[in-house]
Amino acid sequence: MTGLFGSVFDPPHNGHVALLREAHTHFGFDRVVVLVVADPGHKQVATDASVRLGLAQAAFPSSLFRGYPGRVEFFEIEPLDVSSSDIRHRVARGEPIGGLVPPAVAAEIERLGLYRSGGPRR
Repeated sequence: MTGLFGSVFDPPHNGHVALLREAHTHFGFDRVVVLVVADPGHKQVATDASVRLGLAQAAFPSSLFRGYPGRVEFFEIEPLDVSSSDIRHRVARGEPIGGLVPPAVAAEIERLGLYRSGGPRR
């Protein structure tokens, strides 16, 4: 069975990682496909889709996981107090984001100079 997980991922954070890990464990997916929404109609995006794809690849390496789902099923997950907009605001203010995003994502945000107060780098 293949799991599909999509979001804007601007940036991906540990809430996304925890949700996907829990779904993978709960459903026993053979494979997980992570989809980056290129142009969401419901909100503004600060970063180009190609950059967000790279961040998602850093957050969800293929080694983390492995048809189509035959049903929709709900499951429980412990809530995490984290949001992508909060992370972008923290970075813009020069605040730490450790514990909110996977270390590889934090490194990419730093390397690419994303979400700084001088405006997003695309």
